[in-house]
Amino acid sequence: MKPFLSIVIPVCDEGKNLPLALIDIDRRLSGVDYSYEVIVVDGDPSDAKTKTIERFKKFFPYLRSEKILTGGKKGPVVKTGMLSARGSYRLFVDVEMQLPLGWFAEAIPLFKGGAEAVLDPRNRFWCFGEEAAERIFRAVSVAGEGIGFEAAALARLMGVNVAAFSVQDATLEGPRPKFSARLSAVRDIITVRLNVLLHRYTW
Repeated sequence: MKPFLSIVIPVCDEGKNLPLALIDIDRRLSGVDYSYEVIVVDGDPSDAKTKTIERFKKFFPYLRSEKILTGGKKGPVVKTGMLSARGSYRLFVDVEMQLPLGWFAEAIPLFKGGAEAVLDPRNRFWCFGEEAAERIFRAVSVAGEGIGFEAAALARLMGVNVAAFSVQDATLEGPRPKFSARLSAVRDIITVRLNVLLHRYTW
C-alpha cells in the first residue's frame, strides 16, 4: 500500500545517533492515523550501521534502507532517499533532530490548503508533496550540507507553492555541527546563489 508519509533519514558518519533517532520516530508516530515509511539512507556504509538497521527492521516493519557510497557527502544521500520514497508526502530530517509530537499533523492543513512544500529551514524541517519532491530532487546538484537550502531555492524557482512553517519545539541532540559541516553549508549556499544568478538550473 502506498504510504501517506515518507520520512527520509540521511546518515553519513552519525551512526551512533541512529538507534535513538529510530526509537524516537517510532514513539512519535505510533499513535498517528495515517500510513508511513521510514527510509534510512546510508552514505558511508559500515558493518556496524548495517547490523543496526537490519536489527531495527525486525521490529519496525515500515523501515527501509538504501546504501550509496558518497564519501560522507550529504547531498546525494538525501537525493537518493527522496527519489526512492513512495509516500504522498516526503520529509527529510537530520538524524540528530528530534521533532515535537504532532509536528506533521500541523503541516497537513497547509498541504490540504494547496501547499506543495512546507519548509522551516531554521529547524531543518523540509517536507514536499510527491510531485514537487520528484521535480525538485531530480534537479538538486550540491553535494554537501546545503542540500536543504538548494531544495528550497529550486522550489521557488519552479513555482512550487511553498508554505512557511515554524517547528517551535524541535531540538537538536548530540554534538553541534562540526566546523567542516558548517563550511560545507556556506559553500553550498554560495554555489546555489551563483547558480540562480547565472541561470544554470535546468529541469
